Amino acid sequence: MDESKKYGSLTAVGRSLRISSALNPLVERLVALLPAALLRQHWRKALAFAMLARLLQKARAQRRLASRVQQPVAAAAAAPAAVKPNEAKPEPTWREILGREGTHVMAAYIELTVVAGASLVVTIIALYREHLQGQLYMAQADKRRWRRVLVLFPVATVIMAFTAQISDTCRDWVALRWRRAVVSRIHDLYFQRRMYYHLLNQPPSLAVPDPDMRICNDVKESCEAYANMMSGILQTIITLVLRSGSIAAQVGQIDRRWVLVPPLFSFWLLPSVLSLIDYAKLWPLWGQIQHHTAAYQQALSRAQLHSEQICMLQGERYEYNTLTWHLSQVLKSERGVAHACVQKDTIESFMFGELFPSGFQALGSFMSAAVISGAVQQSMRGEPSGLSVQQPRSDVLLHFSNYVRTWWGVVGIASTFSGLLQTMMALKETKASIHRVATLFTSMQNIREKLPATANAFQDVGPVISFKDVAVETPGGQKLLDHLSIEIVQGERLLICGHNGAGKSSIMRCLSGLWAIPSGIIARPGGSQLDNDEDGLSSELYYLPQKPCSVIGNLSDQITYPVRVPGGLPDKELRSWLRCVNLEYLADRAASSGSGRGSDAENTELQVSLGEHQALAIARLLYHRPRFAILDECTSAVSNQLERRLFDMARILGITCITITHRPALQELHTSQLRLTGRLEQDGRGWEHSLLKHREALPLVASRAASSEEAQVRLAEFIRSEGGGQASGAKPASAAAPEEQIIDEVLRRWPTSFARLRAVLALGLQARGSGFSFARRVLALLLGMRIHCDLLWQTWQAQMGAIAQGLSGNSAGVLSELVSYGIASCCISILDARIKCEGQLFTLDIAENASHELLKRIFNAAAFVGITRPGSQNYLENPMHRVSELKGHITEMGRVFVDSMFKCSHGLYTFRMLVRGLGPLAFASTPAYFAIYQFCLLFAPDFSFISRRQAQLETRFRMAHARLRSFAEPVAFSGGGLAERRNIEPHFEAAADFQQSSLRKVFVFHFIQRLFSHSNIPLYLQRLLASEFTRRNVPHSPTGVAPEVVVQGFLFERGIMYNEKMLQTLGGFMPIWRRWDGTNQRFLELSSALEKASSEVQEEDTAEEDEALPGGDIIINNLDLVATTDRCLARGLKFSLQEHAPLVVCGPNGSGKSVLGLALLRLWPGTGVQIELPSKAVTRSRPPLRLIMPAPQRVYLPQGSLGDQICYPGRYVPGSQHEAGMQSALEAAGIGYLLERHSTGWSQHCRWEDVLSGGEQQRMGFARVLFHRPQFALLDECTSMVAHDSEEGLYKTLAQEFKIVPITLSQRLCMQDLHHWELRLGLSDDATGWSLVDLRK
Repeated sequence: MDESKKYGSLTAVGRSLRISSALNPLVERLVALLPAALLRQHWRKALAFAMLARLLQKARAQRRLASRVQQPVAAAAAAPAAVKPNEAKPEPTWREILGREGTHVMAAYIELTVVAGASLVVTIIALYREHLQGQLYMAQADKRRWRRVLVLFPVATVIMAFTAQISDTCRDWVALRWRRAVVSRIHDLYFQRRMYYHLLNQPPSLAVPDPDMRICNDVKESCEAYANMMSGILQTIITLVLRSGSIAAQVGQIDRRWVLVPPLFSFWLLPSVLSLIDYAKLWPLWGQIQHHTAAYQQALSRAQLHSEQICMLQGERYEYNTLTWHLSQVLKSERGVAHACVQKDTIESFMFGELFPSGFQALGSFMSAAVISGAVQQSMRGEPSGLSVQQPRSDVLLHFSNYVRTWWGVVGIASTFSGLLQTMMALKETKASIHRVATLFTSMQNIREKLPATANAFQDVGPVISFKDVAVETPGGQKLLDHLSIEIVQGERLLICGHNGAGKSSIMRCLSGLWAIPSGIIARPGGSQLDNDEDGLSSELYYLPQKPCSVIGNLSDQITYPVRVPGGLPDKELRSWLRCVNLEYLADRAASSGSGRGSDAENTELQVSLGEHQALAIARLLYHRPRFAILDECTSAVSNQLERRLFDMARILGITCITITHRPALQELHTSQLRLTGRLEQDGRGWEHSLLKHREALPLVASRAASSEEAQVRLAEFIRSEGGGQASGAKPASAAAPEEQIIDEVLRRWPTSFARLRAVLALGLQARGSGFSFARRVLALLLGMRIHCDLLWQTWQAQMGAIAQGLSGNSAGVLSELVSYGIASCCISILDARIKCEGQLFTLDIAENASHELLKRIFNAAAFVGITRPGSQNYLENPMHRVSELKGHITEMGRVFVDSMFKCSHGLYTFRMLVRGLGPLAFASTPAYFAIYQFCLLFAPDFSFISRRQAQLETRFRMAHARLRSFAEPVAFSGGGLAERRNIEPHFEAAADFQQSSLRKVFVFHFIQRLFSHSNIPLYLQRLLASEFTRRNVPHSPTGVAPEVVVQGFLFERGIMYNEKMLQTLGGFMPIWRRWDGTNQRFLELSSALEKASSEVQEEDTAEEDEALPGGDIIINNLDLVATTDRCLARGLKFSLQEHAPLVVCGPNGSGKSVLGLALLRLWPGTGVQIELPSKAVTRSRPPLRLIMPAPQRVYLPQGSLGDQICYPGRYVPGSQHEAGMQSALEAAGIGYLLERHSTGWSQHCRWEDVLSGGEQQRMGFARVLFHRPQFALLDECTSMVAHDSEEGLYKTLAQEFKIVPITLSQRLCMQDLHHWELRLGLSDDATGWSLVDLRK
């Protein structure tokens, strides 16, 4: 009988289960050549020498670092000290950010205490479980003891898993509590003294261009990273103290020489290995990712806010290129990080790998094997040496039980250290986000210190506004006016006029406290107290800009802003205010839509025209009835009738008006005039004040209305005396709910979740050759994982061989197996890191292609405006935020896919061994485990709904902040900071509350997942199946058991672990799949809406339009103007746009002027067939810009250079032949000085909407039309902020010098001598609602 049958395994599978690495024979020969005895004698000296060398190296590196730091410090000390009156504060620490105001107590300290207590309980139970695991091997011969252990182990496991889940849930609560605390502290500073405005209007050293992204994204990432770190530190300290003490006590009983090995490994060898990772190279890359991601998301939000203007100017290709450039920068940074992290991932895999025996597990295995080897040698003194691994002995199970306890103790420390390292890595990866949050805090604190005290600058001397020797300067230090001295008492009416950039709005910024006053004193009602009471500002001073503050809310909120009336205004009162501005039909429209006064989350700005928006702002002014009203071109888009009614109603309510305008016609309504001359250098003042003379005295301003009821009575009497007040043709209509229809369409087209996933992935496979590349890279990943499985088994065989050699007392064999493990482990770590890197690059390529495809569909055939226009049948909420989520979603799917492939490949690799070792039991145990796990997963919540709802709420919070950033100045003028905070914080609270409720919902599910993780219930099942495997191979005998058999059972147990990991991965994949499905539906909703919007207008790919179009007319035949609410504004329009026949379109608000303009551009649904284009343009879905080009009142300035602003939708190329035409267009528009203002000329880049005044922006839009020289120019109130004399000059230049036919949209008939025809809309006495008048007759 051979030795294997005499002492070893009795079955073929047992004899074929190798317990030694295939590299071991070669390694044994190499070890034999080394002086092994000498090495065993002096290994402590070698270790001490290595530690000393490491300490010297570290001290040398610290000295180098200190010398680099001291050099600039010494240079600064040698330089003369500069006295800074307001020295910038350093960045606050995270503890200072989280600490309560005035204390050092951090928020959520109770939850952190629970985390620490739970970690203590988990560690104590884990130590008891390790004792039970040893007993599982020792008690196999004692049935009673065996049954007792079988009961105690699962009970302890359930308690430990439940306590650990409590700890993790408390950690998530800590992150949420910290996020609430940080957001609250930021909001306290952000909405104090209009900080939201000052952050955007500071020098580059203090300005923060993206506070909204930092509040909404960076705060969340930072809080989660710090919560994980704090939890990890607490768990690591508790685990390290308890487990190290337990291991030291256990090892010390056997061999005291090994007591210091785990601490040396943890605190010396581990930091030494981790110091090889170059984090100084990774931190800038992670910072670049945060920076480029924020810029990409901002560009997406900007494109969504200006979607209509972009499509009007046919700037889709420009915006597509801009967004894809931002996306490419994000992906370039992420690819750089993926390549740079290969070394880091290799080292982390070697030390903390979860898929194969890590460095910590190897420490436990080989140290325990060495300790057991010494113990066996001591017990065998005086007996024959050279024990065989196949020789049964009675003490094998005892030694192996000690090994198991030691091994699991070290593995527990390893897992804790691994978790801490992962949290530290996540913290370092979010270092850029943490820095951005700290910088935001620092900037707000420094700006708050920099803002001058208003107590000396403002005084309250009663109902009067006065300027005494006031100097007006921009935040950049440019002086506009000096020695401004003027007084406006209640009852006077002041008119302020001057050219663009002269300082008209700047005076109001100083009056409102937005700009600092370098010298002089301003008197105003309320004095300096108005800066601390924004709600009180609306009762004393009220500012009405040309572009009013956009209000998110219902109709009542539009009237009462910045104050919000609980429950809204009564319907009667609401209608009375709307009736004053001819907008009562808006209340009818809201009532007929079934929303009453409208939804609280309704964005009225997107549902009304600019004229209606200005009329709502006028009604808001009447509601607040302030002492003084500042009217800054606030009637540019309303009719002459409503404009004059505004001044009459203000006089009746006792409101004193200060009007900023370019129109001399308003002089007849004012008593004095302040004219800004722009001659500051000549006369040292830059202004002139004079009284206006009138043939008849102006009516006196009435006394101020004492109450809202009195104001309504006065206005009602005035409207009755005027004889009317309701706009015609304003019939209510029902509103549609398109998003539900789109969801139904998605579920109909893609009925299964797999079909929806395949449709999303298909977006990333649209590029040419991407399908072949996809298959090739998947096959490469599969081949790499096959090799990974072979190397994985070699590492386990090396560890098992070391255990067998240790149980036999062979120290040299343990050493040779350690070398074999080191070789295999290094190879598998490198392969593991490369596979993960290639998988990440693979998913980034798919994400890039999918994002490009989705952006192509968005900017195709004017589909963009179709999905962003409220009331459209294809309208979606926040479509661009869905695009920003696509990259993260696909990369997450790729990461989970690669991880799942790893686990499944390992499970399939070891399944053959499972079947051979257990026979039919393998086919029963695997489905039973999977069925039990699936049954427990029935408690899983609806992850699809949770992911969709959480994304929706977070998106609303981000959009509310993004909107405030876009309208910061109007909000600051209106004193609406507190109102905006009341609007923003409910969105944040809704997102936070839903996240908190979700934590409670998923607690049971995550507890079950934890219970079925490989170290809990599966470990229990592994031991049972391994016992069956041992029973099948070697029945228990009184002589004992051979080390080979015990180790084979342990190796078989490791193989079962991979099968259970595979089953757990497959079973736990369904909740992840449902969550993915919820996100996939959001992308397919966007794709489906884009397809429907594109099908309405098919866009042909045309060549460049450099050549001029031949002459021709645009014929409108039987065109009906229908609003988004299906309300018909005009019927059967019939006219033609002819060369040399300018047309002016006039009408009141809501009469259809903007609808007609969009119809001419073929951007309004259902109007294309009624508009005939010239023969060369008939093949296009939209008229080319060489035929008709719009100049909207809301000018869109794209991201880019000064040259891009002129060439848009083209792009400026430095040194091109068009520069002469560009300069000619700028000079003709009156802003040629912009080219000389900046040293870089056409290539100057900045945020042009912040640099240019409103008049300069409109001139820029006009210059854009002049440069492109279309046949027709659609001018929609595009010069309302330009001086009246300059306005007429611009129109004459357009028509006479550039030979462009103007099509003017206006509230009033203007420049009659420049137009041949007038199209009147909104006629109530005509059934068609329009008429065409020849102005030449």
